[in-house]
Amino acid sequence: MSEQVIQATSVFHGGSAVLITGDPGTGKSFLALRLILDRNAVLISDDMTILSVEKGKLFASSVTMEGSIEVQTIGILKNQPFVQRAPVSLVLQLSKDRPARLPLKQKFVTLLGKNVPLFELHAKEPGLDIQAYIAIKVAQKQMTLLDCSK
Repeated sequence: MSEQVIQATSVFHGGSAVLITGDPGTGKSFLALRLILDRNAVLISDDMTILSVEKGKLFASSVTMEGSIEVQTIGILKNQPFVQRAPVSLVLQLSKDRPARLPLKQKFVTLLGKNVPLFELHAKEPGLDIQAYIAIKVAQKQMTLLDCSK
């Protein structure tokens, strides 16, 4: 089994893990909290996530402090519901720069040899949690995007 620790907050939604990546201060934990409080996600890991491949599938699990998540300027919430591990379906990459309004094709990131759908989101977008939720639904094949490359 291969393993790697990455800087990412991860949540469980709809049967799979969503990795939230980005530079420090882009709001990874805040987005996770919005998905947890407003969109029925469950915490896997805050800030650092263990990735592993088992039987050809990529999984996410917690490094330490299971059930704990940072709330900037307030403190660390503990004893929150959490999922110990789940298969990864999506990476949400938070960016300080505004990504393309309509990407021409689906992006992917390779993690431990596995291609995972990637959506780049502007960290300061007022509707960030809604964009993230739609990206999750698209990755889980519960919503479909129009092909803008034609």
